Amino acid sequence: MLQPSAAFMSTARPAAIARWLWFVAALIVAMVIVGGITRLTESGLSITQWKPISGIVPPLTEAQWQAEFDGYKRIPEYAAFNQGMTLAGFKAIFFDEAWMPAMVSTTLPTTSPPCDATLAAPIAS
Repeated sequence: MLQPSAAFMSTARPAAIARWLWFVAALIVAMVIVGGITRLTESGLSITQWKPISGIVPPLTEAQWQAEFDGYKRIPEYAAFNQGMTLAGFKAIFFDEAWMPAMVSTTLPTTSPPCDATLAAPIAS
């Protein structure tokens, strides 16, 4: 009868996979919470352009903030819901409603299960 190899029975691999699954589950919960809060408060702030790599760093200088705010003023959401918003108001909601949800949704698909050479170990006969 076939018996699993000692490497296959290791507890290190299942523990690593369990940690990864908990991490992915936590990211999904974070996405649902952030999305729910945004939807319930009707306070969504659309990002003006999708920059998955360079967008990790939020605006740092006053000029960068102004450029981001000017981009927001060009989309229909600004005219419909937030016309008259100031740069200070934009800064106040930027992280909660645009930057953080974008970072969570960018991080989730980039997670991968822990790789281990023992995953491909043949079963000894």
